Amino acid sequence: MTQADVDLLAQVRQNPDIWDNFADREGLDAKSLQFNRQRLLKVLIKDLRIEEDYELVKYLFKQELILRKRLSPVYPEGYDKTLIYLGAFLLVKFRQVEDLWRFVELKSLDENSDKEFDLEHLLALGIDKVYNLMAKTDNPLQFKAARLIGKRPENAPFTEEQLRKWEESKATSFGQ
Repeated sequence: MTQADVDLLAQVRQNPDIWDNFADREGLDAKSLQFNRQRLLKVLIKDLRIEEDYELVKYLFKQELILRKRLSPVYPEGYDKTLIYLGAFLLVKFRQVEDLWRFVELKSLDENSDKEFDLEHLLALGIDKVYNLMAKTDNPLQFKAARLIGKRPENAPFTEEQLRKWEESKATSFGQ
């Protein structure tokens, strides 16, 4: 993380109109766009502001998901296929249960995502909140979610304590 990266995040926080400069679009240099998203995410892991950064983190995650859908299942050399996991980890910090659907979409995107994306992300949003959302939604992804984590909290594959330890471990691995 450089001072230029910190300055870039400050600019992006002050001016959401420039977020589109980080959007993944066909025909643009996806590697450099991903590199710039990486710069932001790596500063955010050190300086995440829960009160103000949710929309930015969600946007960056969404752009990585778009890239992953476009390139999946084979990533050309030079792309960081794990950057999306940093974005997902940062989203977990906000505990917004609606992110469950983003995580289910990623987990079920392809074989690599299924193997590499930690199931804990889905429940780290809050076990009771997740199952309450699943019980009262008509989201088409609810059936995939139920196959991944079960339909009821008593069937959850992880306890709150296990999720807390997972989150601590991920924070360490991401350098938080």
